[in-house]
Amino acid sequence: MNLRCNSINLVSISLLVSLGFPLSIFSSPHLPNFLGSSFESEVLSQTVGDLKAEADQLLQQGIRHIKSHQFNEGIRLYQQALAIYQKLGDYESQAEVLALLGYISSFQENYPVAINYLERALKLAREIPNRYLEGNILFNLGGAYIFQKDITRGKEYLQQSLDIAREINDRDLLKVHEQIWQSLTGTVPDSNISSTQSRQHQTLSQNLNSSRLVEAGSLNDQGIELGNAGQFEQAQHFFEKALTIYREIGNQQMESRVLGNIGLLYFSQGYFDQAIDYYNKSLLIARKAQDYQWEAAILTHLGTVNFERGNYAQAIDYQMQSLSIAQKLGDKELEARIQDQLGSIYLNLGEYFKAVEYQLSSLVIIQDLKNAPDLNTRIEARRYEAGYLGNLANTFKNLGEYVKAEEYAQQSLQIAREINNPVIESKALGTLSNISIGKGNYDIAKEYAQQKLTITLRINDRQGQFEALNSLGNSYFFLKDYSTAIKYFQESLNLSQEIGDIYKKGWTLTKLGDAFLKYGNFEESEKFLRLGMEAREALRGKVGSNDAYKVSIFDLQVDTYQLLQQALVAQNKTDEALEIAERGRARA
Repeated sequence: MNLRCNSINLVSISLLVSLGFPLSIFSSPHLPNFLGSSFESEVLSQTVGDLKAEADQLLQQGIRHIKSHQFNEGIRLYQQALAIYQKLGDYESQAEVLALLGYISSFQENYPVAINYLERALKLAREIPNRYLEGNILFNLGGAYIFQKDITRGKEYLQQSLDIAREINDRDLLKVHEQIWQSLTGTVPDSNISSTQSRQHQTLSQNLNSSRLVEAGSLNDQGIELGNAGQFEQAQHFFEKALTIYREIGNQQMESRVLGNIGLLYFSQGYFDQAIDYYNKSLLIARKAQDYQWEAAILTHLGTVNFERGNYAQAIDYQMQSLSIAQKLGDKELEARIQDQLGSIYLNLGEYFKAVEYQLSSLVIIQDLKNAPDLNTRIEARRYEAGYLGNLANTFKNLGEYVKAEEYAQQSLQIAREINNPVIESKALGTLSNISIGKGNYDIAKEYAQQKLTITLRINDRQGQFEALNSLGNSYFFLKDYSTAIKYFQESLNLSQEIGDIYKKGWTLTKLGDAFLKYGNFEESEKFLRLGMEAREALRGKVGSNDAYKVSIFDLQVDTYQLLQQALVAQNKTDEALEIAERGRARA
């Protein structure tokens, strides 16, 4: 799951915290350098490539600790990363880490230390040179000086930041400037911030120190962190508290985004009705506020929840609306997410090659973003990469290309574990289980499925639990332990009915019917296969008027008719078996 309330880049920090924007996903306060000579000798003994990888890993670990407000441990890791970057002479990474240290110092209201870090980072950014990084650091310096009540110098740095943002067309930074000045003064920034009236300066200073906005931003960040960690109940608690504050202070943009995050929490737990309700509330406010980026994101989420419900035509419509907005905005990350979602829809429609086309396109985009100038985008790109690799693995598994499927799935699993993302890890394990079934390695498939079930139970991921139970049922089915297979299929059927996913329901009913057929209980087999046939025919009615989609779906569902005929023949119900055969042909 991805709970991102706003895609603000590296240095949208001091000002954004006070305004209630989500914290950037990196941070770290100042501590003296405690590294000793033993560390230095170890550093010198390693290769440059190993050192760079180690520093990057330390930085990501530090980010996770800071986001959880474990500042001391985060600081320690940041300091280690910084020391390695200094050994390597990597100015750009040094500048980024110093900017992060400046951010945490601002967050802890230690503004002189923050300014020191940020000025060191600014010097490096100008030496590189990196105008993108320079503009963002200047933005944060402006915030730090304003917090220190030095409004004049703060404005100067903000103006320099704005000038660079316009020069390089940094849309994210321009958007941040616009949001801040609209929120605080009611005006969009003009070309000369220094001409802003003193009354506006006073309003700015007062709002920047608003404790309620700081509180709301912190609550929202904690909700995001807990949601990404699968701690849904605790996450909702923080989101609801943040939502109350944003409504009380009239911040509609953040209200919309928190509503969307709550919807995503419900979606991740399989509560689709509640998810749709929150998504629609969020969409209504986003459109009213002309927040096009969030409108596109919510349309994507609505497409996803309709996809999970088997409403494929509606899902495609939502995704195409979102894709149009993303392309107009030039938002490559969102474009990649939408193409990946379209790939998943076409996978369920049985159009595997079209699915691969969309999924590969999304992977190419996101892998390119791993080289983006800002750290936030690079880290987010790695998480998306893990998910997209897993989706590609699933598609190639359905194509029967198990070697390629397993390669993608293992890559997804490795990244998911490196970034500590249990949701993506569980999906990769599930795909590996299904690949193992396809290759006839049923005991290995059971092991993967059990690992997936353990994770999904821990994080209360009901969709993941359904998938794990089905994989376990399939493993025992192919091992010819039909009674155990039936037990798991019945458990997964109960979940599919709770979730309201007609695709999953039809698939599981068919598997139950098949298991009872092999077990020799033909009456039970007939009962479940008839129910499966009805569910799958209902799903077929949800694809709209597109005959190609209907044919593709029937190709995936034909086994239900064939198995039902076998169950009927086994009971000497030959006339009914012929009727089912004719019914199947009529829908082909």
